[in-house]
Amino acid sequence: MLCETTKDNYFMTYPIYKIKDFCQVGDGAHASIKRGNTGIMYLSSKNFKSHGLDLTNLDYISQSDYEKHFKVSKTAITTPAANDVLLGIIGSIGVPYIVKERDLFGISSSVAILRTQQGLDANYLFHYMKSAFFQQSVDAIKSGAAQGFLSLEMIRNLPLIAPKEDIQQQIAEILSTYDDLIETNNQRIATLEQLAQQIYKEWFVRMRFPGWETTPFHHGIPEGWEIQEIKNFDIQIIDGDRGKNYPSKSEFSETGSCLFLNTGNIQDDKFVFNQCEFISEEKDHQLRKGKLQRGDCVLTTRGTVGNLAYFHHGISIDNIRINSGMIILRCRSGINPQFLYQLLKSQTMKEQYMLYSSGSAQPQLPIRDFNRIKSILPPKIIQEKFSNLMEPIFEQIGTLSAMNEIAILTRNLLLPRLISGKLTIKQAEALAT
Repeated sequence: MLCETTKDNYFMTYPIYKIKDFCQVGDGAHASIKRGNTGIMYLSSKNFKSHGLDLTNLDYISQSDYEKHFKVSKTAITTPAANDVLLGIIGSIGVPYIVKERDLFGISSSVAILRTQQGLDANYLFHYMKSAFFQQSVDAIKSGAAQGFLSLEMIRNLPLIAPKEDIQQQIAEILSTYDDLIETNNQRIATLEQLAQQIYKEWFVRMRFPGWETTPFHHGIPEGWEIQEIKNFDIQIIDGDRGKNYPSKSEFSETGSCLFLNTGNIQDDKFVFNQCEFISEEKDHQLRKGKLQRGDCVLTTRGTVGNLAYFHHGISIDNIRINSGMIILRCRSGINPQFLYQLLKSQTMKEQYMLYSSGSAQPQLPIRDFNRIKSILPPKIIQEKFSNLMEPIFEQIGTLSAMNEIAILTRNLLLPRLISGKLTIKQAEALAT
């Protein structure tokens, strides 16, 4: 059914329908299914992030439970299939994901399934659901609904801008070109990060560092190395500025001279700049603490404790401050920043973050407790040799990250213009060449 529009409506070029006009809508399992450490992945809304699937905190179910609860049915949609678009509807709301052919997982009832019918291209729907128009429609419904919840009926009645299907496919193809480039670069970045972490493990876990064959060991520790609490490392720990000049809600905007980093902007050991808040130059100057410098590590210490990011030279944003719920770790002369970054992201350190965290509803890692964490500290000469190996790896990561920033910016600029019809397919293709 065609929705009514006004002359003032921004999206005037293409007709606006409702989701239910072109989609079947269902959700995941409503049953309580036993979780385990192995088996088939079982995802909830928390696993769907703006950059894709977040598989850092996974649940699994058995093969038999998967077959029991996720049968293919002609009467109800409960099992994700290729080209379905999934949407978080409880807790983490509004982040879409399009199911790939290779995907195999079950989903909880906190995730909706949108299955396109004739006249609607699935890839177009996925990109449309990332648009500001759709997200604002979701936010408008959320504000009048129970906190953190969207019903299937609410989803069915959300607006859908739907040009002719051939135009949908062309729009999706243009936007997917940028998605494919970003995904390819992310895979290359992940490979480089794995290489860096393997070198770290070889040197500082397996103790196969240069010269290890002739180095005396005492109780498993190389001579000249130390086990120290973090407070004795030569680093400066900086938290966010919570004083009288802290920005009020009205002082945040989508543009500005200084990015104000939130804990949600750090995921999978990197910065995620999809949803950012900025403050003015004047407000930036009023704050005393929490400004990033190149070579800083940022660690989340509230909510999701232990997410880490490294502020390297491949990140184009220069002026960044941290919010509360995270800390900056800045190296002084006695420790190398690339060694510190690999140390902080190691599995041993992540286990200690959890050990020293307090609070069940919202875990926290206060600085005083973080300082008590112990770790091995190699001599500076070993750190410098490690850094010499890391430099070319981080240069490649920086180059790929910069390419992704440009691709993301371009895609995000094209998305609303293509979907609204303000930018034609030919104009978009010309920009891409």
